[in-house]
Amino acid sequence: MLPQARHHLFVYGTLRPGGRYYRKLCAARPPLALPAYVRGRLYHLGAGYPALASGNYWVRGDILSFDEDALLRDIDALEEYDPKGPPHANVYHRTPVDAYDADARLIGTVHTYRMPMKTIEQMGGVPVPSGQWPEGLSSLR
Repeated sequence: MLPQARHHLFVYGTLRPGGRYYRKLCAARPPLALPAYVRGRLYHLGAGYPALASGNYWVRGDILSFDEDALLRDIDALEEYDPKGPPHANVYHRTPVDAYDADARLIGTVHTYRMPMKTIEQMGGVPVPSGQWPEGLSSLR
């Protein structure tokens, strides 16, 4: 079950607790973090961060739960997502997704940032078979 909060975001890369952008954006206002899984396909991009696309694999990450609209705006800016802009202008798209616990029980519907497959291909995305970034990168070498 999701905690009481206005925003619930599933994050799977640099925004996870301990990640470089979590430290940068969340240090002053740390959100509650809950380990979770979603269905999709995780890719490692040559730029040094991951992307999530649609798919039927398990992807490991965390749900960040918080009330601050300013934090959501900061994360949207990081992900180059403008909720009022045209979809083709966004690098990532904030979309709803069902999140699950480690026993595949539904936690609830949250939002996550997905990247269109065309963009992933243009950026040289490589599938991460383990569905966990960055831990799964060792299998790509």
